[in-house]
Amino acid sequence: MGRPYDAEKQYELALAANPNDADIHYNYGLLLFELGLPEKAKEQYKFALAADPKHSATHYSYGLFLSEMGLPERAEKHYKFALEADPRHLATH
Repeated sequence: MGRPYDAEKQYELALAANPNDADIHYNYGLLLFELGLPEKAKEQYKFALAADPKHSATHYSYGLFLSEMGLPERAEKHYKFALEADPRHLATH
């Protein structure tokens, strides 16, 4: 990753302009998780799902997050939501 803290600032600016954009929240959550900020990532995943409850990529990534946090049952729930939203979501399979 090139300049993650510059990217973080750009996500904050994008969210200021589009606070209900699920894609922005999702991608920002991915960045925050990669930066070692899991609680902030979790918050962004939840914002993404509030904006779009059928956002399959967020359900999948949140499932991965929950799995890494030692919560496999909750992770499985989100994997199932991801597949319900998009049965062709290959990463979830």
